[in-house]
Amino acid sequence: MEQAISFREALEAVETLSIDEQETLVNIVQKRLIERARQRLAVDIEESRLEFAQNRCQVVSVDSLMDELLQ
Repeated sequence: MEQAISFREALEAVETLSIDEQETLVNIVQKRLIERARQRLAVDIEESRLEFAQNRCQVVSVDSLMDELLQ
């Protein structure tokens, strides 16, 4: 089983890379984060569609929604 490294250890490892390698790493991490966000959004959308199909949603005005959020 692999042992996770600490955040500090990861930063120290990154600093041993060349500038070009660090930039490539940053780009890869950004793309992976974007993909994870897309996946979470896709799950949320599917859940929302299911709720809508099951009539578990109700239409509300923006004003009433904002009132509810601000309470």
